Amino acid sequence: MASAYRNFAPVDIMTMPKKQLKKLWLRFAFPLTDGKPYCPKCGSLRCTKIKTRKQYNCTDCGRRYSNTSGTIFAYRKLTIRKILFAVAKFQSQQFGLSAGDFAEEVGISYRTAWVLAHKLRQLMAFARRNDKITEDVAVDGAYFGGVFRRQNIRKGKDAQKKDRRLKRYRDEKRKKCVVAIKHRSSNTAILAKEFESESAAVRWVQSKVPMNATVYTDQGPWNDIGITHEHRTINHRYAFKLGDCDTNTVESFFSSLRRQEKIHACISRNYFQAYVDEQVWRRSACIYATSFDRFSKLAECIGGFVPDMRGYWQHGGAA
Repeated sequence: MASAYRNFAPVDIMTMPKKQLKKLWLRFAFPLTDGKPYCPKCGSLRCTKIKTRKQYNCTDCGRRYSNTSGTIFAYRKLTIRKILFAVAKFQSQQFGLSAGDFAEEVGISYRTAWVLAHKLRQLMAFARRNDKITEDVAVDGAYFGGVFRRQNIRKGKDAQKKDRRLKRYRDEKRKKCVVAIKHRSSNTAILAKEFESESAAVRWVQSKVPMNATVYTDQGPWNDIGITHEHRTINHRYAFKLGDCDTNTVESFFSSLRRQEKIHACISRNYFQAYVDEQVWRRSACIYATSFDRFSKLAECIGGFVPDMRGYWQHGGAA
């Protein structure tokens, strides 16, 4: 909300001069040399520039490459300006952006917007890959999906009101359980992963939380955490906060995830983890000092990993 934070907006990309835009892209595409092009195959800095094709020819290995070679936007058809605008627009939203709205904002087709959004979600996961738990945490799990549709005609027994949250009314094949670990005093680190159930995530929690940290949970299947860590629980049937014992910080993450689910209207269960990683980025990116820092930390990773979706229409997986 502070004016010092608002030093960058997505519209600044569209009005940026060409030389400044090219310099900004080279900084993101070649982060190891602060913008100086290097060969993606051998890493050599020695090259000759091919002006007619806007490419470089490596002097050592003879490979020809461009400013997008080795990045997640290789083989692109969008302009550099539109790509950077798409990155800035997608990451600036608080809870998420649906593919339809994303396509309208950037001026591309729905199919291109859907693929580009998933690339950026993988980029968000890669940008937060080094997050580590360093303090006391709150741990909890939440279930998404798997609820049967209501019947059109209800007679007799079907006329009785059914609590759709109960386990017997859920579709076990479509139900997804997300377990999250979150710092209790800050948003500096959030870890969230998809599991079959809460009990299946106990060992994962034990491996991610340091031994000297205290784990706060509800009275679920978390008793084994007390074997390796100091474990405090709260009974939600009685209260949601008693003294300093609560899990409200991690519950706020799940509320954001449910709001994101409403924005997209329908989330494919095959890509559910990608949407979880997106929300982890959005909740933890507030640690950056300015809006340009937030944009830069995400854009600097475009040349650092190989996404699962590759090629123009992304039919091939990563090697």
